[in-house]
Amino acid sequence: DILGGSRSLLFNKFRKYFFEGFKAILKHREKILILVKMMYASQGEVMQCFQQGEKAIIDLENRFLISGDFDQLTDHKLYELTNQLINESLDNWRARWYDKYQYYCQGIFY
Repeated sequence: DILGGSRSLLFNKFRKYFFEGFKAILKHREKILILVKMMYASQGEVMQCFQQGEKAIIDLENRFLISGDFDQLTDHKLYELTNQLINESLDNWRARWYDKYQYYCQGIFY
């Protein structure tokens, strides 16, 4: 809504920047995963993000497309994938409730 709706010029720019950011992160995915695994090994029991144990790391690997054929991933396919992620998040009830929580608890407008 803030960007003028999912069909606006600003939202299309968001899609482009999200794709570029995701592409940049993928270049460093192995380093990120090593750091996360080190955090889990040393503090996994006390950190909330690791409540589900090693499943949290497996889920992160899946988000980084480790399980897929990464070498065959073209920019076009990655752009389609990032747009699919964005489309799946549109009007997601969890995102809406989190926005409301942020507004009421932190004063952050959504």
